Amino acid sequence: MKSKQSRGWYHISIDYAAHVDALIQSNPTITSVAVCEENGDIIYQTENWDISADSGKLIDDWRNHNIHVRLMGVKYSMLQDVEEWLIATNTGKQGHLVGVITPENKYVFAAISPEGNYQVGYMDTARAAGQMKVGGTIRGESSEQSPFDEIRQEIDKEIDALQEAAIAAGQWVEESEGPRGLKKDDEPPADEE
Repeated sequence: MKSKQSRGWYHISIDYAAHVDALIQSNPTITSVAVCEENGDIIYQTENWDISADSGKLIDDWRNHNIHVRLMGVKYSMLQDVEEWLIATNTGKQGHLVGVITPENKYVFAAISPEGNYQVGYMDTARAAGQMKVGGTIRGESSEQSPFDEIRQEIDKEIDALQEAAIAAGQWVEESEGPRGLKKDDEPPADEE
């Protein structure tokens, strides 16, 4: 997806395009994203969405807890608007709008398709926005191991050790065989009562 990004000196170390591209790839119901300064100036936005004419008013409406916001001619009803986030929906089934604030106090807005779940869209957008900071990790490109990776590796080692012990004891059942050495096509022995 092509996008536009301002190249101000203070934005160079944060790759908003990469964060947004990863967000949209991870949740295809998020169709467009924009990142704005507190005054509404656009830092970055996807090419399919130009909110520059409405972004300042959108931020003001959010801060003032208005019950409706307008963006590009579409009216959204606020479902949740607190200082940290907003969730709004269009009652005419034209989609949803979420907004979150990054650690660097930038405003991130995401359009979600009518079929999309605005709660999931909000969570995904919030996770991405939380990493839009100097040193932030772009979703899907983490060099850090998950805390579960170490556990998974330990379990794999234990399974391998059990398999080797079963093979050594002659108790290993090949994949083509079922329990107790029965071939998959064979009937199990009848229970004796």
